[in-house]
Amino acid sequence: VEAALQQGAVVAERGEFTQRAFLNGRLDLLQAEAVLDVIQAGTRRDLAAALGAAGGRLSDEIRRVREATLQCIVQVEAHLDFADEDIEPQAITIVREDLSRITDSVQQLRQGYEGAKRRRDGWMVLLVGPANVGKSTLLNALAHEERAIVAATPGTTRDWVDARVVWGGELLRIVDTAGLRPGSDKVEMEGVRRTQELATEADVLVLVLDGATPWPTQISGSEIVSKAQVVVLNKQDLGLATHLPEGPGWPKTVVPVSAKTSIGLGRLQEALLEALPRESGEARGIFRERHDALLAACEQALKRAAGALRAEPEKAAADLWEALR
Repeated sequence: VEAALQQGAVVAERGEFTQRAFLNGRLDLLQAEAVLDVIQAGTRRDLAAALGAAGGRLSDEIRRVREATLQCIVQVEAHLDFADEDIEPQAITIVREDLSRITDSVQQLRQGYEGAKRRRDGWMVLLVGPANVGKSTLLNALAHEERAIVAATPGTTRDWVDARVVWGGELLRIVDTAGLRPGSDKVEMEGVRRTQELATEADVLVLVLDGATPWPTQISGSEIVSKAQVVVLNKQDLGLATHLPEGPGWPKTVVPVSAKTSIGLGRLQEALLEALPRESGEARGIFRERHDALLAACEQALKRAAGALRAEPEKAAADLWEALR
């Protein structure tokens, strides 16, 4: 390399080869963007989608949508050019069916974006439960680092603290929250309120209990408790005394652990991965907000065109051209 530089060679700038490929027409914009997505992919599924996009799969899907939309425009404008002739109802029905299929394709691409966004940010795993049951210790044990302050005083955690881990090819964002307990401290009460808000956004809700303390003395009657997918009985090293209630929503996945000694953490990892939302089908290559915004505008234009097809074919044609922008 040094000899080449001495002869006048220049070190390539970051992304220069991709830029040249794009400017020379060997890659389109979607493929060029996908190169960065390959580099930044955090999971196997995202990597597969990014590689597919870099190879032109996403471009091919967009091209098929565009070509199908152009065919619909040809049909509509042909009828406009021969306005004196009656439009066959069957022809209108066929165009509407084609628009429905095109809209479905666009919606599927947008659904791929939502899944990619969740995976890129990390599936949110929310640790909730009473104060002083070891949620912060559990977070630190799962993250293999000191992310949360640990103290014997209840109410130490007053706001959420998170850590990101990669297990089984999935990025998880584990969030430790304020303990659920009645209190007069305004700061602590605000932390509890934020916990309740986060519970509505979580992909996996984990109820953490002190396994050495009977259930009635901990928590009951909470909506968060009823929605939890996984129950962790912590402090297994002190012996288990908790007997979980029976009724709707029970039994859940129950995992005894000791965050202090790491007993049961492997089984907990498995339980959390099993509780993640299941994604069906092949990974799709929509990664960027810009892509989603353009597809959303396309989807709305297609729907407007379908609605105006029979009564206002001129407007339908204009909407179809709008969908191609």
